Amino acid sequence: MKIVPYTSVLILIIALKTSFLFSQIEKSAYYEDIDGKRLSKESFSEKYHSKPDGYGYFSLIFENDTCYIRKLHRRKALGRLNLNVLDSLKFLYPKMTKSHKFTIFQYYPGKDICNVGHIAPNSHPNHNRNLRKVKKIQKKFDALNYFVYKLGSDLNYDKIKRINWILDKNAVLERLFFQYHYMCGSFVVINNVDGRYIAVFSEYGISTIEKVLDEMSNTK
Repeated sequence: MKIVPYTSVLILIIALKTSFLFSQIEKSAYYEDIDGKRLSKESFSEKYHSKPDGYGYFSLIFENDTCYIRKLHRRKALGRLNLNVLDSLKFLYPKMTKSHKFTIFQYYPGKDICNVGHIAPNSHPNHNRNLRKVKKIQKKFDALNYFVYKLGSDLNYDKIKRINWILDKNAVLERLFFQYHYMCGSFVVINNVDGRYIAVFSEYGISTIEKVLDEMSNTK
């Protein structure tokens, strides 16, 4: 029997471990449009930086055993809730029935690069938690505003004295509008009468909410 030198065995073990690590790290990357159609990296980047509707795109990243997939996702979504779903929301959030034309749901998805859970009022003129600005647009558009957080998001209440954060009961809003963790928070504006809605995903300011309310007030 041939005896293999210890150093050779050691080198072989290191080589095998290195090969294993690289097999775990070096995955292929693929790019897709909003419909799942494959794109080149260049086409993906070009579309990612475009804003055909004034809001543009962001990317969702999915991983499986062999590759990463970056898929484009529109930052703005429009739709209409059927009346049964709308009535269910009004049951969970009763103030929606009290003669307000619109309801704003500002949604906190959990900790990410934008925050560490200390979600408190902010005095920046365009900040979505500038309460003075929030009240101003509520009055202007006859709108109701809810600050809602995701179940299991570990929101830290220690520094939250003036915001009434409400749990997304049974993950209803998450299932309807916020299926993914959209970085930095998102919001949706709903017409309380006919169920029309516009949702904007990922980072936003109070001016974006006002822009959406203005759009919804002028369309039918």
